[in-house]
Amino acid sequence: MSPDERAFLAGIAAHPDADLPRLVFADWLDENGQPERAEFIRLEIELAHGVVNPFIRRKLIARRDELFTPNEQVWRGPFPEGVKCEFRRGFIERCQCSASTAITLSDQWVAFTPLREMAVTELAELEAWNHQFYTLPALSHLSTLDLAQQQIVSSGWNLFCDRVDLAWLTTLVLNNNPLAPWDVGWMANAPFAKQLRELRLNGCSLGDATVATLLNSPSFESLQRLTLTGNSITPDILRVLMRSDTFWRLPRFELDCPDPYSPANNWTCQLQVELQNLLAARDSSHRAIPNSK
Repeated sequence: MSPDERAFLAGIAAHPDADLPRLVFADWLDENGQPERAEFIRLEIELAHGVVNPFIRRKLIARRDELFTPNEQVWRGPFPEGVKCEFRRGFIERCQCSASTAITLSDQWVAFTPLREMAVTELAELEAWNHQFYTLPALSHLSTLDLAQQQIVSSGWNLFCDRVDLAWLTTLVLNNNPLAPWDVGWMANAPFAKQLRELRLNGCSLGDATVATLLNSPSFESLQRLTLTGNSITPDILRVLMRSDTFWRLPRFELDCPDPYSPANNWTCQLQVELQNLLAARDSSHRAIPNSK
């Protein structure tokens, strides 16, 4: 990679939402013998902004795919074949990879592309070494981190929650991880909590007290979506919800009851009705307030 190309990529990474740095880079590619890559970037940007005419859109997609198919391996750069990548506006912005691969290669990835989203697998297999993943410098570039089903270990998680360099992080997915109350407490006090806009905690074995900790924390001031389905709530959750300003404020909130057909939970049918009524009242209050979303 030439110094000029490295400088262009650094500028794109510093302004990931902007089209102009990408278009300027496309011009440079045209002038430096890479017209197909330049055309691909421009096509992806045009498609990302929406093309109303379906005929023109199909034509642009066909041309984009024609450019991409023979060049994919080169344009993937340091991303190995086993890593699933998603190109957006001409660059890889999302990947799904094993934790060990991220530990080995993520520094190269963020130097090569404006990587913004990462879904991680096989983190649980690192066991005592998972702290290496949670302290990766590359995580500071991400806006979305998906750690679903990764058996989060407290010794590494608290290191992640102590980080002060996660300024881009706005979406955190922790579905199907059995979280202890202290794991949630660390997250509620994390520096990144104030900027989170979406938090998914489905199937995390959270009880009423832990849900209350989440809803009563002043840290989640920017949160727009909170999902809590498949957790271990009881009828006491209704009082928690009714007293929570966060519950009434959130544009999107998802919560359900334990299996109402389980003999061990014969109270859940009534709770399901009461919860649905409360959620309906919450949604009605949002519809009554203009620009609540």
